[in-house]
Amino acid sequence: IAVEISNALRATLAGGKDGAPYGQVTLSPSGQLLVTAPPSVQQGVAKILEDIASRKPPSTPTIRFEAWLVAASPGDRVDSANLKELEPALRAVEESKRSMRFELLEKLSTQVRSGQSSEIQGQRSSMKVNTSLRRDSKDEPLIAARIELYLPPLSSGGFDSPGVFNPMLGSGLKAQTEMRPGELLVVGQSSLLDKSAPDRELYYIVRATL
Repeated sequence: IAVEISNALRATLAGGKDGAPYGQVTLSPSGQLLVTAPPSVQQGVAKILEDIASRKPPSTPTIRFEAWLVAASPGDRVDSANLKELEPALRAVEESKRSMRFELLEKLSTQVRSGQSSEIQGQRSSMKVNTSLRRDSKDEPLIAARIELYLPPLSSGGFDSPGVFNPMLGSGLKAQTEMRPGELLVVGQSSLLDKSAPDRELYYIVRATL
């Protein structure tokens, strides 16, 4: 778990007096943490490492993220095989809205180790995830993540050359969230930039699994 520890220490030591950091943290290729800081800070770092070692944490896990970008428009529900696993989330949307017709625009998935980030660009959308695995008060796993999802206008050719999305032209979401492994989470909703159907909505649905 060297990467997670180094990220946590780096963030902790970043905000010192007058904006100067309390110290610096470097992760060597061999996995050793190199901390440059005054003796008082070093003592605190040593205590943190002792506490972590006493809990014998497992190796940093890999987390799988799946994101569905789903278009919704008023109308009678039509069952679709590629949306079947989203049924609990879609049912909740209908209960808060009305009868809706759902259409899968794209599904994205990626795997990332806890404490690190991953990016993926699909044919019509892109996703960036930065995540860490935490434990709640009952020692149950809780996945914290910063998620960024973007979708260019449906009428456009997709991403601007050289494959960079312009967030001023399409739909996008940036969210900091926590979720239980395996649960479906609707993390955002917006109108869909589609001149042919102005009343369509876009839903961002995410699931993280260990």
